[in-house]
Amino acid sequence: MPENSETIPTPKNPVYLSPTPGKITIAAFYPLVATGSPAVPICKDLKDCGFNSAIINVRDSADKIALTTCALYGIHPFFHDPRLTQSEDACKALVSAYAPADGDGNHVPNTQLGGWMLTDDATPADVRKDSTLEQIIGWIRKYDPCHPIFTGVIAGVDFSILNGVAYNYKHYIEDLEYNLSPSLWPYRYFPYPGSSTTVSYPFSYFYKGLETFAFMARYTNVPMWSYVKTLTRTGGTPPTEAQMRLEAFSALAYGAQGIAYWRYRPESDSEKGLVTSTGEKTDQWRHAQKINQEIATFNSVFAGCQLVECRHTKTQPVGTCMLQGAFGPLLGISSNDDVLLSHVCNEGKDYLVIVNHSATASQRLTLLFSRRWRLFKVNDASESEYEISTDILAEPFRVYPSLPAGGYLIFRWE
Repeated sequence: MPENSETIPTPKNPVYLSPTPGKITIAAFYPLVATGSPAVPICKDLKDCGFNSAIINVRDSADKIALTTCALYGIHPFFHDPRLTQSEDACKALVSAYAPADGDGNHVPNTQLGGWMLTDDATPADVRKDSTLEQIIGWIRKYDPCHPIFTGVIAGVDFSILNGVAYNYKHYIEDLEYNLSPSLWPYRYFPYPGSSTTVSYPFSYFYKGLETFAFMARYTNVPMWSYVKTLTRTGGTPPTEAQMRLEAFSALAYGAQGIAYWRYRPESDSEKGLVTSTGEKTDQWRHAQKINQEIATFNSVFAGCQLVECRHTKTQPVGTCMLQGAFGPLLGISSNDDVLLSHVCNEGKDYLVIVNHSATASQRLTLLFSRRWRLFKVNDASESEYEISTDILAEPFRVYPSLPAGGYLIFRWE
């Protein structure tokens, strides 16, 4: 994805300006009611839940109020505003208000602003050359070359035929890249059904999509974001804490630099998000608060990290690579169920991340490590070093950790 990518020059992807430098961006989708400006209690709840960003629907002149209120609580908003799409003059007026150029035409980033959002899902027509969406993105980048533009991406669909012409998902991603040059790659794929009447995407395809989007992030040198499902469909079962954690930490293990919760408030066909339609906190809100605290704890591992490689054990998810042989310091692994293994590097430090494929069952692992390395268990904000005898280097050092349902383990070696 795409084929022969090493021979094709990457186009004009902008340098990514993180709205939360040194931290994983944790964004709430649509926490505010329709056209209203953000209320202080909502922003306070966002902060208490661990959010540092939000995608905000703004349909009137409340932008500056929204930005000011969010800034008070450390929330960096992405504005989703129809005025961006009305005309170039309307777009210029809005964008220039937040990213003005100086007398010499130089732009200075507004550190309170996260960026801009245009659509939940870019359709095949949106990503074709000379599309309306391409034109609008061009307007925004003309007047604000600093902040990222957030455009939703359809995940995991094979279009097969589009307007009578063969057109598959590979073509869609290629068109998106070469015509829109995204500021980031947002991955939205929910592997757990919300109810018996909703479409259930195959769980193994969740990792196929992570492989694709992680590849595109490395190929274009702009980051991947990944969504976490929080909605409860009418008559359906709410996402469990283990499911939400599995989605978030699988994405982080694949190098994601943003985690976005879909959605904060429920949609018309759902009962609950992180809050109800009247703003009452749900179990999912409390799940998100725990998970966000954990993400923040491991900013030094994941924020700004480089993905080296990922492997899976036992059963191979579609489009992924199986573990064969050693993986960093890991010589072998024994587990009851499948796990994801990830090697990420950050500030010259190497980390091994293990994520449980199962959101319902815990596992007892047997990990065989080489005695030629120093090995550390990363615990919250601290590390503990294993005492490894090097008398018999040929014999692996064994560790027997427990891996909770939907849970993860992090090791560092040197």
